[in-house]
Amino acid sequence: MTHIELINAVLRRLRESEVVTPSENSYAKLIGDFVNETKREVEDSWNWNVNMTTIQINTEDGVARYEVTDSGNRYVVINIQDETN
Repeated sequence: MTHIELINAVLRRLRESEVVTPSENSYAKLIGDFVNETKREVEDSWNWNVNMTTIQINTEDGVARYEVTDSGNRYVVINIQDETN
């Protein structure tokens, strides 16, 4: 389901009119915030395979800390593999 479909599903259950955009009115915005919050809680509850990404970085001898770019602001390192040794 898309974000707007989820918002409209909640609005229908509350016997409210459906919307075309998530920001159409303040009530739809509130429902959208609840949908986003719930999605984040579910994502954070487990290391879901669908959310995992492999990022390759070049390492240097003697360097212990690296900045991982393009990883977003909510990432967790689960596994590190040295594929050269």
